[in-house]
Amino acid sequence: MPTFHPVTNPSGRTAADIVIDNLPSVALAEVALLPNERAIYFVRDTNQEVLYIGKADSLRSRWIKHHRASQLSLYEDVRIYWLAIPEPIASVLGPWETYYIGVFNPVLNGTKVVPPSQSSMRVYTTIASPLVQDMINNYVASGRAASKSDAIAQMLLELHDLRGKYDALLDRMVIQSLQPA
Repeated sequence: MPTFHPVTNPSGRTAADIVIDNLPSVALAEVALLPNERAIYFVRDTNQEVLYIGKADSLRSRWIKHHRASQLSLYEDVRIYWLAIPEPIASVLGPWETYYIGVFNPVLNGTKVVPPSQSSMRVYTTIASPLVQDMINNYVASGRAASKSDAIAQMLLELHDLRGKYDALLDRMVIQSLQPA
């Protein structure tokens, strides 16, 4: 595989020159406002941490049912920034995505996608975000998770496991209540 050298786009800038803060953006909850254009996108949270980087031939279509949306919703004030890529240089999508992933080392790129579960999302939406951030930080500090994204994945798996145990307990209680005394 050839080594990637930043490609100059028609405006004369290279991939290394892009400042995420200067790019257009929308909140995660407003993906319907994304344009239908080819782009490299950057997802950041309230702390300006780059959570995920990707590429899309159609930005809006990509985000309507993005595989990371549920994981990203666990972070506070998530925004999607994008760099539009004009047709003549569409072939640079892959190399630029790889380049930016190497530069920013996003926490979710390269990690397992945790499928959303209704129970875990319902639990999350009923508790305060600072509490969730404290829990995530405690998972990392205690060594139960190597990173914030691993902590979120571990918490979601534990919630899913607890939901299964809760459902099994309810089933036993219903069966016992139906048995004659």
